[in-house]
Amino acid sequence: MSNITNNRINLVISDPDLAAAKQHIKDVGTLLPFLIGLEYEEKKGMVGINLTNKQFVEDCLNEMNLEPGLMPSFIDPSHVKADYNLYLQTDQLIMATSDLLDKLRDTQFLAGAEAYAVCLIYYRIAEAAAKAGLPGADERYNRLKERFKDQGTPNTPEPPKPDSPTV
Repeated sequence: MSNITNNRINLVISDPDLAAAKQHIKDVGTLLPFLIGLEYEEKKGMVGINLTNKQFVEDCLNEMNLEPGLMPSFIDPSHVKADYNLYLQTDQLIMATSDLLDKLRDTQFLAGAEAYAVCLIYYRIAEAAAKAGLPGADERYNRLKERFKDQGTPNTPEPPKPDSPTV
């Protein structure tokens, strides 16, 4: 568990900065209007590029250039080259945005973990204050404990008492 006295992040993004960041992200989508989304079933029927077949595609493109007569007329090598170049370009964008996305997720996780850890401590303090009879603490504790009401050990029926008849 993290040390609650070591608050590693303590800030809020200003509304103008948040709006500007969201607009920049939207602008990237506007710059790349051809981006598409594929359904899982669609992807399942395709073979993507990995490190091994990336080299294969490069080798094929070189071979197509060396012997263009071998290519059937219904296949345009320039389309293959354009597809591969787009693959390489989007790879650069993915690498650039992956680092940003990782940092956003880690920052979100840390901020949430710090807030939740302190709130759990406050919950325990409210519980102790309610048990000690501090005025108003029981209402506060009861409101907070709703979050945990269905957690913990399941309610199991008590075993029959020895003097009760069994069926």
